[in-house]
Amino acid sequence: MATFVSWLHKRYTKDIPEEKKELTYEVEQYREFHVHADFEKTLSTCLSALKLIKKSKLKNVDRINRVVTASVGISFRSFGEKLNFCIKEVSPELMKLSIESKPWFWGTSADYGKNYENIEVVSSHIRAELPTEDL
Repeated sequence: MATFVSWLHKRYTKDIPEEKKELTYEVEQYREFHVHADFEKTLSTCLSALKLIKKSKLKNVDRINRVVTASVGISFRSFGEKLNFCIKEVSPELMKLSIESKPWFWGTSADYGKNYENIEVVSSHIRAELPTEDL
C-alpha cells in the first residue's frame, strides 16, 4: 500500500520543481505576503483567483473581519479542501494576506500535493495581478 501511495504522490507532483517537492508532503499549506493595494482590490483579486481552482465554491465573505472562506469539492486526490484568505490592513494601501489550504476531512494524511497546488494557483494569480512582497 505504501508503495502505491508513494507512486501516486510522485505521479501528481512530477511537474513541481525539485526544490519545492518537500512542501508537497504537508497536507496543510500556508502562504503569507504583503499586497500593495487597498482592501477592495485585494479582495476582488482573491475572489478571481479562487475561480481558477476546479470545483471551488465560495462559502463566505466576511468584510468586517476581512476573511474569505471557500471549499473545493471531492476529487480522486482528496475528500475536499478548505481555503481561507485573511486580509489584514497594515496601511490603507498595504495589506497582509494570509492564505491557507487544508483538507476538509480531519483524518487526511496524504493529498498528493493537492493543497500545495491550491495555494500555488491562488498565490501565483495574486502575485501576477498585484504588486506583492514576501514576508
